[in-house]
Amino acid sequence: CYGPNFRNGTASISIFVAPEYRGAAAAEAAPIFVSYLFESFPLRKLYADILAPNLAYFRRVVTNLFVEEARHSADVFIGGRYVDRHIFALWRERWESAMTKSAGRRGRALGEEFAREVGQDEGATD
Repeated sequence: CYGPNFRNGTASISIFVAPEYRGAAAAEAAPIFVSYLFESFPLRKLYADILAPNLAYFRRVVTNLFVEEARHSADVFIGGRYVDRHIFALWRERWESAMTKSAGRRGRALGEEFAREVGQDEGATD
C-alpha cells in the first residue's frame, strides 16, 4: 500500500504477479490484503495500479469489484518495452457489499454441508 491520503480516504496498491506464480495462493492473497486495508484504515476508496502484462490475471482475480478509471498509455518501461498502466478503483461500500454476499453464500454452503453430515450421522447405527 502506498500514497495513503487519510483526509481524502484513499490509498493505492500495485499488483504484479510473475507468470510462474499466478496460482491459487496469489489469487487468495489479494482479497485478504484488501480486507485488511479497509478494516485497518479509514479508507473510502482503494486504487490499484495494474501494468498491462498483469491485466488479464487481475481481472480474473478481482472479478468486477474494481472499476477501471484511467489508462496511461506506454507509461512504464518493463521487459524491454513500454507498457500501459491501468488505474482501477474500489469503493469501500462495494467491497463491503460483496463481502456480505460472499459470506452469505459461504454460510449457506456450510449449512448445507452440515445438514448433509448430520443426516448421514442420523442414519448410522452404533
